[in-house]
Amino acid sequence: MREVLKAEGFAALPRRLDEERPQRPRPTVEAVADVRALSLAPRHILTTCGGLFLFLPHLARLPVETLAQAGRLPGSKMIPPAHALRACLALKLWSLERKRHVMSLVADEGLALFSGLNVTPARTIVWIETAEDVPGGIVARTSEA
Repeated sequence: MREVLKAEGFAALPRRLDEERPQRPRPTVEAVADVRALSLAPRHILTTCGGLFLFLPHLARLPVETLAQAGRLPGSKMIPPAHALRACLALKLWSLERKRHVMSLVADEGLALFSGLNVTPARTIVWIETAEDVPGGIVARTSEA
């Protein structure tokens, strides 16, 4: 549009102010995943991932802490290895094959609660890859989503 106006000898149109721009959905800023910020206070949670909680009896019998230690999975004070493993398990159980699809569920409290975190990790996700050239066959890596 600018080039057409310029070619016809017109001045450039002034830019609109923020309040003059049309209203449309904008990205929201979500909390940072941190196990220390998890609240287990009684409350009602609206979630699209409620079916995950059907797996809780099986998850309770699974030695997640031991598996995370045995696999030498990376972790931090904010997202311990076992919690990262639960987050990956939740995504797999919810049939999210690609890590880039997690962004639509980052704000879902149910998915985070299943993992034992305050929110689902958005930018960095721990994933496990089978590698033939690694002793033991499993290597843990941190990947940008």
